[in-house]
Amino acid sequence: MYSHSGQFRDVIALRDNERMRDLTRLTFESNERMQSLTQQTVKETKAMKALTLIALIYLPATFTATFLSMGYIHTTSVKGGLRLTVRKEMWIYLAITLPLLCVTFIFWFAWYYRNRKHEEETTLEAGKQKGGV
Repeated sequence: MYSHSGQFRDVIALRDNERMRDLTRLTFESNERMQSLTQQTVKETKAMKALTLIALIYLPATFTATFLSMGYIHTTSVKGGLRLTVRKEMWIYLAITLPLLCVTFIFWFAWYYRNRKHEEETTLEAGKQKGGV
């Protein structure tokens, strides 16, 4: 014969078993979602690598063609050689381009540094919370 305390323990064990089953199911679903996200991230990373490679191939040629078509540099053939003539107005291009290039790098560096610092702070906070629990 079971005593009331034995039956009570069985009921508690049954509830604990159901909760563990629910927790296991939720963990499994979460793992499936994480696996799906990981696969999607890998696909996107491969696409970004392909786009980067294409940009590395075409960007220098595009820059050169654009730069030479601006009219600041003239090329002429002289006795089997190549002669380059630079116009005096070339300084205008350089005066605009070089400061814009510097501003672009400064903004990029500030953005990168801010994000990196934010990630470090988030990691530290998560570590403190995990250690404090």
